[in-house]
Amino acid sequence: WKMLTRARASALKPGPPWFGGPSVQRRLSRRFSCGEGIWRFGREGAPSGAKRVVIAGGVHGNERVGVEAVRWLVKELERSRHNMRGEVCVVLGNPKAVEMKLRATKRGEDLNRCFTDNDKTEVKDSYEAERSKLIRPILESANVLLDIHATNLPSPAFVRIAGKGSKARETFGRIVKPYLHLPKILLLDPNHLIGMGKRSTTDEFVGANGGLGVCYETGLYDDLGPLEDVKMEIKRLLRGEVGVDLGGDEVETSADDEKREWEEFIIEEAVMWEEGFEFAEGMGKANFQLVPAGTAIDERGLVKREHETFLVFPKVKELFVAGKPCVWLCRKNKRGEDKKTK
Repeated sequence: WKMLTRARASALKPGPPWFGGPSVQRRLSRRFSCGEGIWRFGREGAPSGAKRVVIAGGVHGNERVGVEAVRWLVKELERSRHNMRGEVCVVLGNPKAVEMKLRATKRGEDLNRCFTDNDKTEVKDSYEAERSKLIRPILESANVLLDIHATNLPSPAFVRIAGKGSKARETFGRIVKPYLHLPKILLLDPNHLIGMGKRSTTDEFVGANGGLGVCYETGLYDDLGPLEDVKMEIKRLLRGEVGVDLGGDEVETSADDEKREWEEFIIEEAVMWEEGFEFAEGMGKANFQLVPAGTAIDERGLVKREHETFLVFPKVKELFVAGKPCVWLCRKNKRGEDKKTK
């Protein structure tokens, strides 16, 4: 995989700061590279308030569906000229980790914890921290973000939405329900427990700046099976939000998509890793694994709850870091408890 060249960009006038790249010189859409692994597609004469959509993948370098979706989308947009009514930015989050085929460039680092409310990240001397500074301006002015991820352990496809109230409901109703047909599980993080109580992910950062951000988990990190579905969903999103038609009648939303019911889970607790923690036999094997009431999830029997709970984002041993979560506990919303997912 070679990054698309930035040739021709130097001869063009500087563009808006959101993209950090040249202005558009044609009426129809045109591609410009705005730093390694970041591409802008737009057109001259678009309204000043035109919608800006960001499609991201490879924030974690070993999550293959997102990486391949970005590569495909850049090629699709590059080889055709679209009279779009807004702008699209495509982001390969962590090119160095993608090249290494690893989650991050070093143990303990995570690009998707670098997008805090200010520009001071926990890890200041890392490739991930520097990379976040380049991506941050793009996310600040995004109206919509679809950040494509995958999990370290087996999982059904699901969507995570952070935050509370009307913003979470709008994100689900405006972006998730009409455009994403593969997932049937919604994971809510109202208290930002993924970031240990603070906003730190790409989707949370977009939300904090007025946009709608979605973290889309497609399944196991090395499983390319969902790729074609994800491509179709991107087509739906770009057609609906900025008028980009990448072809294919299958992108229309079906009646079954509109009627399907969603399972809904809410993150309630982060379990911090400490020396000696190991998952109990049979525990920590998959996302949304049911833990019956009174059942310990660790070998020492210290982590157990009086009510049933579900495991999400269980870490593999290689990702255990002292003082950081090794798994999150969530509860399942009962039918009728929240009608927005039906």
